[in-house]
Amino acid sequence: MKILFLSEHHPGSQGGIQTFGRVLKQFFKEELFFLIFNSKENKDFKEIFFVENVYKMAKENVFFKILNKLLKNKLRENLYNRKINKFLPDIVILGFPNEINYIKNEKIKTILVQHTNYETFISVFCNNNLDLIKKLKEKLDMFVFLSEYDRKKFVKNLNFPLEKTIVIRHSCQVELLTENKEKNKNLIMICRLENKSKRIDLAIRAMKKLKDFTLNIYGDGPDKEFLENLIKEENVENIILHGGTNQVKEKLDENSIFIMTSDFEGYPISTIEAMRRGLPIILRNTFEAAEDIVIDNGVLLEKEWNEDKFVEAVNKIYENYEYYSKNVIEKGRRYDLETIKSQWEELFKKLLQKEDKI
Repeated sequence: MKILFLSEHHPGSQGGIQTFGRVLKQFFKEELFFLIFNSKENKDFKEIFFVENVYKMAKENVFFKILNKLLKNKLRENLYNRKINKFLPDIVILGFPNEINYIKNEKIKTILVQHTNYETFISVFCNNNLDLIKKLKEKLDMFVFLSEYDRKKFVKNLNFPLEKTIVIRHSCQVELLTENKEKNKNLIMICRLENKSKRIDLAIRAMKKLKDFTLNIYGDGPDKEFLENLIKEENVENIILHGGTNQVKEKLDENSIFIMTSDFEGYPISTIEAMRRGLPIILRNTFEAAEDIVIDNGVLLEKEWNEDKFVEAVNKIYENYEYYSKNVIEKGRRYDLETIKSQWEELFKKLLQKEDKI
């Protein structure tokens, strides 16, 4: 079996899709290859993890981009199609819906993985393109959803064929904590520093009301300077921007509560990593899978941001830390590597057997 994983950025960089790719690579090792589209150097996506079998597309010059635009993206589609056919994969895993256009060989099984919530998928990932959505319904072999909440919404709103859908939660490479988690007053965020979606500014301003706590933020991104300036402008002294890290387990173990203030997500792997290390979660209910993540193992805030409710949640968890931490470790068992790996193996087997019967 040969699996090709399409990615916009190097799987060795920080990000949800990249982390998902590294987990699949751990599952399928030499059977899985990466083809990355954005081969241009990008300081916001530094390679901090070593990943094998990564192949880069040739850089696109100005002439190529102009011609491709005139040809309505057909030049790029054909270029990628030829590159994909050279790999002769049995299965291609797509991260974005438009990548279905790069697969011309009908013998190749295509799997699209949902990486964001429904509204963002339609408006941003599909650009409200009804023809693209129709093509996905016709051409995709399987649409993998990250929670049952997501699947229900997509199937209902798009009238997506139920037989072409499956729920497989994310997993991660962080081992499960087997002892009691000791509490401290350190809060942690691990995310890309992109404030439009991650809304790190909300947490920064709220920390003025949590002077006994420290917020440690790990990540890189285009809004690093903006966030540095915001911290100075707001005169918040209990926040540290650490930059990106490949020592996720160690950093989680140094902190007590994991927080996420995003306006939208898919099924953030960083919350899984935090659960596996016993950190209770504070999350906004801004995406379908949020209700699958926070179940008596933290606090699920309302969609509309309320700073006082956030502060109340931090204090509530700290005061009842043993209860929340034990629950979060128990929930963390759902994401065991072997459990999730077996689900992917079964999916691949099903798709390839389907081909054999034709």
